[in-house]
Amino acid sequence: MAGVPEPDFRVLSFMPQQGSAVARRYQKRKAHHKSRGGCVACKGKRVKCDEVRPCCSRCQRNDTRCSYGSAGEVASSSESFSSSSPSSFQVTRRPAAQIRQLCRMLCSRTIPSTDLLSNSPAVTGLDMSQEPTHHGIPRIVLMQHFQSLYPELRLVLSGENPHPVLALGMARPFLLDAVLAVSASHLRHHHEAPESRRLSRVTEHFQQALAVRSFRDALQSLALDQQTADALVLACMFLNLLTFSFAEEDHLRDTWLFRPDDPERLSWFSLQLGLKPLLVATEHYRDDTILAWMYAASDDDKGTFYGENRHMDRVPAHWMTFLGLDREDPRGGGDEEGDDLLREPARMLAEVHDLEPNDESFFLYVNFVGALDMEYRFRDMLETEDERAVWLFGYWLGLMCRFGWWWMLLRVDREWRAICLWLNQRGVRDRPGEEGRIWRLLMRDLEAANRWPRPGHDLPTNVHEIQDTTVIEIP
Repeated sequence: MAGVPEPDFRVLSFMPQQGSAVARRYQKRKAHHKSRGGCVACKGKRVKCDEVRPCCSRCQRNDTRCSYGSAGEVASSSESFSSSSPSSFQVTRRPAAQIRQLCRMLCSRTIPSTDLLSNSPAVTGLDMSQEPTHHGIPRIVLMQHFQSLYPELRLVLSGENPHPVLALGMARPFLLDAVLAVSASHLRHHHEAPESRRLSRVTEHFQQALAVRSFRDALQSLALDQQTADALVLACMFLNLLTFSFAEEDHLRDTWLFRPDDPERLSWFSLQLGLKPLLVATEHYRDDTILAWMYAASDDDKGTFYGENRHMDRVPAHWMTFLGLDREDPRGGGDEEGDDLLREPARMLAEVHDLEPNDESFFLYVNFVGALDMEYRFRDMLETEDERAVWLFGYWLGLMCRFGWWWMLLRVDREWRAICLWLNQRGVRDRPGEEGRIWRLLMRDLEAANRWPRPGHDLPTNVHEIQDTTVIEIP
């Protein structure tokens, strides 16, 4: 009725701690529009859905299937997953029951010679309340598996506790995407059943696509702070790891030297070179970093690699002659622009070739990559097949074969053997005079680089250490 004031409702509140009661004004609920257009998953949980299509924020966050179909449509499509991926990577649709069966196969399979996997939910059993998604293994399962594989990564020296990395990944999701891609890659490498490997491969490709995209976005948009700096460095390291583990075939024809017309043939190596500029950009955040162990492991107590104790004394004389370097003159003894690019990489290799390969020395071995220039001139020398750069790169790959770690062995062994074969096919041993003598010494070093302990230094007569001597026609 017009002119009649609304009732002044009040609510009586008792406050025992104060021994009194007060009356407060009743607050009416704010009027709102009730939508019935939410997705099936949010309706089932009785939570508000933001109705973002094709995948709402809650389903995206929880990595669950998001469907907006009617009851009849949901029933008819319950056996297939929608392609609502936030990534451009497309995965062939697979019935939910079949993916569930593949997950059971994946999770129940015993992996030989990998005791660390015995506690991983991705191997011992999958909680089927975690539904397989349209892009393979659920993220929660990958995260749990990462906790089991962490000690086996052998990439980090911060102990066997993965929680700091996972906690940082929760705060910086681009790091978590990279972590889950590594977890999926590990599963692919350690399963022999075709269906299990296929499921792991689908998951690895999807998670890697997410990781690359989110890492690129983070580089462009995030302001640097301590957590972001640490997360960017770790994510870059994991992405570098994935470029090694991504190799599946052992065919030498697939290596970069035998694909001269492929403009992307060295893209996997170019990604490794991106870590150095990132380390330079985050240098101011090393005082309180959780990666102090990594920076400390990059040099020895004498400062041999980056300190004051840097000398060329350990570089063999035939290396110096071949590379056109002078022990005293840092500008080199030659007249080509590449001389200064080769000095530090050669010194790094000479410092580690007598160093036992183990967890503690790993970062000393990879100092070779850190010694390369940030303008990609060394990579350009590889592109133009400069024999000096090719030999140095091949020698480093041979040294890395000594570690035998699951994520890099196939890549480094294949690329090292391809370089040995490529140089042999160019007849470098048979070149006349002093050049041929130097090359015979260089090929002896190169072909023995993968062995530890190092063999004797006596020059073998007509002995080639490479098993695969298949002749590949060089275009």
